[in-house]
Amino acid sequence: MTVGVDVPQTGFDALSIQPQEMTLGLQPEEQEAFRRYILMHKVFVGESGAHHLLGLHPQLSGGDVPTYLVAGGWAAAEAAVILGGNDKETGEQLLGIAQDAWLRAIAHQKWINIQERHPLEDAALAYRTANDIAFLPVFSEIIRGGVQNRTLAAVFADVLNIAQMADVNTQLAFKEGDVRVAGDLRGFSYETNGLLAYNRRRSGKWIAIPALSRADNGIYHPEQTHDLVVIRQHQGEIVNAVPIEVKATATKQQRRRYLSLLIRSKLHLSLPGRHEPGQVLEAITADYEGTATKEQRAIVTKASETIYDMVGDYLKGQPRHDVASPRSVVRFRDKHLVTRRYPGLHTE
Repeated sequence: MTVGVDVPQTGFDALSIQPQEMTLGLQPEEQEAFRRYILMHKVFVGESGAHHLLGLHPQLSGGDVPTYLVAGGWAAAEAAVILGGNDKETGEQLLGIAQDAWLRAIAHQKWINIQERHPLEDAALAYRTANDIAFLPVFSEIIRGGVQNRTLAAVFADVLNIAQMADVNTQLAFKEGDVRVAGDLRGFSYETNGLLAYNRRRSGKWIAIPALSRADNGIYHPEQTHDLVVIRQHQGEIVNAVPIEVKATATKQQRRRYLSLLIRSKLHLSLPGRHEPGQVLEAITADYEGTATKEQRAIVTKASETIYDMVGDYLKGQPRHDVASPRSVVRFRDKHLVTRRYPGLHTE
């Protein structure tokens, strides 16, 4: 099913598609496929894993449950990046399949969110999925052998637009007293500010992308959970990847749990007194538009340089061969150097 007559060309445009009623609901075969999907380790797979994902995709994307559709889209997108280097036509086709699943997820989620107390209500899913769609041009160019600067600039602008819309709705939710919706959207905003802060330099070699759908699900392998991945690609091949978990704050239990690079947004990506996600986004926007004040430039510089340095220090840690697959380019690492250099990460 294709949503609408004209297929949206950007993630931001995807947020404007019309709500689509759910008529099928939870189906046993989809639930089992989703269980098998999230049971996989939260790292990029190899070729055999990519074919496994393609086997799960029809069940994940055959219904109208948004979470399953997002997973189905990522199953296709991950397989596209892994297999597309040797078969670019198949890779591009799989990215189109991923886009269709993600558009349907947004349409059904928008319908769910306007129902009265629907159990699948999720204020942030449409925005996260719009971010996934925004990065399709990056995945496409990885398949073709390299990411162009103009593509990175367009994707940055797209994600910035998505973040701004989410921020507007966050403020509206606060005014209406809807703390749950505002909280969901704030979590999304902290993550997206991390994406924007890292990608501000628009390097075609090192790129922050949204994490795989299963990476955000903590039912299985909770210690591997993460929100973002910084990839290093060379001529279309992903040769290294750093998993990042973004939190506003983090309890001691959370600091012990995550094996990914943990970034505490209020501490690491903002300045004292300017740690609200909307304030950081405002600074990133002003920097992008060339209208930033001295304080806003300081906020953006702090966020961008800190996340770059933290990724670099995480990469200096020894790989954890006991976690996930040692053959994956996504490697969890020892975090002693990061913990020592940055505040708020100690586990004792």
